[in-house]
Amino acid sequence: MMNIETQLSPRDFLIRYQKVKRPVVVRAVPELAALSEKWQPAYFATQAGDTEVMVNYNRDGFYDHMRSVRNEAVTRQAMPLHEALTKIEAGEGSYYLQQLSIDKSLPRIKNDLPELPWLGFRRYVYIRNLWIGAAGCITPLHFDHVHNFLLQVSGKKTFVLYPPQDSRYLYVNPKVRHTSMVDLEQPDLDRHPLLLRTSPMEITLEAGDLLYMPPRWWHHVRSLETNISVNIWWNPRFSAANLHILWKGLKLKLFPPKLPPELRETKPTNAT
Repeated sequence: MMNIETQLSPRDFLIRYQKVKRPVVVRAVPELAALSEKWQPAYFATQAGDTEVMVNYNRDGFYDHMRSVRNEAVTRQAMPLHEALTKIEAGEGSYYLQQLSIDKSLPRIKNDLPELPWLGFRRYVYIRNLWIGAAGCITPLHFDHVHNFLLQVSGKKTFVLYPPQDSRYLYVNPKVRHTSMVDLEQPDLDRHPLLLRTSPMEITLEAGDLLYMPPRWWHHVRSLETNISVNIWWNPRFSAANLHILWKGLKLKLFPPKLPPELRETKPTNAT
């Protein structure tokens, strides 16, 4: 069962959740109230509407970038932010603004983000990402290597989480080991019978909620309506994972991967 708090001190968070790597939802976070009221699509269009962003597209709204689950390409299209917002609001699950660095791409609004009490002393923040999608956007089952705060700014999202020890039942993709080959939208127990041995936790986040996901916790994400989220990847300042992340970033710069043509920055065939 998911742990849910309405008030959580930094000390309690450290002892009860971070140190033991246990997820938690904090409902109606006061620090998010002003942001939830301010960060609406019209505000983004006013503050950064001409900023060029990369928007992901999938006809069915299933954003499996590595094709671990479904053999459907996710394509990318460059466009001004105001155009991206128009496309997202117009449909269900076709266009999805994913993992846009707020600090690098949207400097005019980065100071809107509140100071979270749990990100105080001895925390190292890697990146703060913006996510905007319509109902029907799906991110299939995967995990992150670092600590993750998900701030639900507006709208609703449902998360299904599995603990790291369930990895042996989740049919890990041998080529992309932080992804699963299980389709939780259309489970096939004939192909994946071990799924019955798992211990999932499901939670729906609403505007003002915060979800803490420890490293290596699997999560599947479904947008229930047009919504805005922010995720913050971080670690304790002195952590071996910090070196791991730095090495991954350096390796990507030195040896950038060669993506197949269908996964490169192409324009969707039905784009207007």
